[in-house]
Amino acid sequence: MKRHHQVAFSLLLVPFLFSADSVERYEPLAGLAMQTPGSSIRRASEEESGYLVSVRGPGFCSGAPITGTNLVITAAHCVVESGTDAVGARYDLRVERSGVRYDILEVYVDMSWKDGTQSKDDVAVLVMESPIPGPSLHLSNSFEPNQSATLIGFQPSGGGSWLRGADYDSHSELMSTSYASHATVPAACSLAATSFKWSKNGHWWIPCGMVPGASGGPLVIAGVNGPTLVGVASSVDFKLESNGVAPVEKVQYLLRNRELYRKVPGLAAPCCTSGTQR
Repeated sequence: MKRHHQVAFSLLLVPFLFSADSVERYEPLAGLAMQTPGSSIRRASEEESGYLVSVRGPGFCSGAPITGTNLVITAAHCVVESGTDAVGARYDLRVERSGVRYDILEVYVDMSWKDGTQSKDDVAVLVMESPIPGPSLHLSNSFEPNQSATLIGFQPSGGGSWLRGADYDSHSELMSTSYASHATVPAACSLAATSFKWSKNGHWWIPCGMVPGASGGPLVIAGVNGPTLVGVASSVDFKLESNGVAPVEKVQYLLRNRELYRKVPGLAAPCCTSGTQR
């Protein structure tokens, strides 16, 4: 993986050779919160946890169902297979909630996210065979950071602690040794409106620092009709201090142009079907 100013939430756990002494100790869950620069990652409340589903395929990701539809929103890199750009060809791509499996009919995804800096395009719309029972989020048309918001996503934990390295590389090493024993815990990060920063690459930077597992998790506001999705967790910086969040406008773009970006799980990806947002 190339090291960028911004690092994609790669969910494939690659083994590394390292000394046990090089693993950073991680913060305890006691008090239900972990301080990171400018933010607090905490255990999600029962209500917040209810909006999450797990997306299983090339890795383990977060996602959120959309109210009144058979749609689930997640990150593109959670469903696109490395090397082939196929969706669900090598891995058993599915959505799970409370141990129940839900199958996917088709996926809308713009391959522009593979540029490596394009968190703004790192969005996938999953069309389910039927609506997923349980809590769901309304879908906003756009987002301006004029109110507080909360990022929700799964985070790894083990032995009563968050599993978390000192930086992206040490975190990957840590996860390579704890993969068999770690659990995933719904986590949340509450944000003031003033904490959002707009990237020159067209996405939001927010001071949460969630690690892999949160990919595809929803950024949620208190909307007029209830809890509303306004962004999708995509990336983390090298120091694990800030997350890149794809704006909800990309979700709406994919829905308006679904014929351009449709992929059917289990089929090999054609050569040149991706487009760019205008």
